[in-house]
Amino acid sequence: PMDTWVCATIDSIIDNWWYLACLRCNCSMENDNGSYTCRKSSHTRGTFRYKIQFGVSDASASATFVCWDKDCQNIVGKSCDILKREYDQK
Repeated sequence: PMDTWVCATIDSIIDNWWYLACLRCNCSMENDNGSYTCRKSSHTRGTFRYKIQFGVSDASASATFVCWDKDCQNIVGKSCDILKREYDQK
């Protein structure tokens, strides 16, 4: 297979950059009157994880991409849990 490179522009970032994930299975957790429960396992302990969605376009097309927790941690240099706590303190 041949590698293909495309030069594109990030033209939007969707606001919700994190989600609360179940510590057991990483599925998103549901808020039920202030208490959070895993949608899949009913587990009640969670952690914040990155989910950054952004719009990208070039001269011929546009698309939405998602950057998940592990890749975002490599880019940002800290966990979502730590960054969210710092962000909430400001």
